[in-house]
Amino acid sequence: LGRITPSKQREDEIRAAHILKDVVGKKLEVVIVGKPFSSSDERYLKKLKEEIVDLGMEDVVTFTGAVSHERIQEYYATATVTVNASHTGGIDKVVLESIAAGVPALTSYEAFSDVFGDYTSDLIYTIGNHNELAEKILAAVGRRDKEKMLMEIRERVVEGYSLESLIPKIKKIYETSR
Repeated sequence: LGRITPSKQREDEIRAAHILKDVVGKKLEVVIVGKPFSSSDERYLKKLKEEIVDLGMEDVVTFTGAVSHERIQEYYATATVTVNASHTGGIDKVVLESIAAGVPALTSYEAFSDVFGDYTSDLIYTIGNHNELAEKILAAVGRRDKEKMLMEIRERVVEGYSLESLIPKIKKIYETSR
């Protein structure tokens, strides 16, 4: 989920899916939700679509385009795992939303180390390393303790990033900066 732009490194998802296609077979489906905003983003989307054709992945990868906020939950509800990569390195709400929805999230953001806790090495991958991402997707999907993992991480997300926990933090920052 999110904007189609080079900083989101969507080719990681596509190339990892190409690796997984032989392992998973016809059950594999990659849905990329979002749209490009600028002309350079449009060129990037065109490049991604060309790569999908070159890899023979047209039957696996789908671009939805823009999706209303009301419908985003539908995509989380049908997802097995989400992937979120970027060069920006901050906390991305897509990862938080995925975990809150009970879906394992893999990311390249080291900033999620505190959120992921003991599961950091299982859920953070090296950007551009498609083999590592493919391995971590398989591992996340097949975890025996997936529910326990998601529950523990979700607790940290709710404690640190829900509106109920963020509003007092923002208020404190505002009051101390006066």
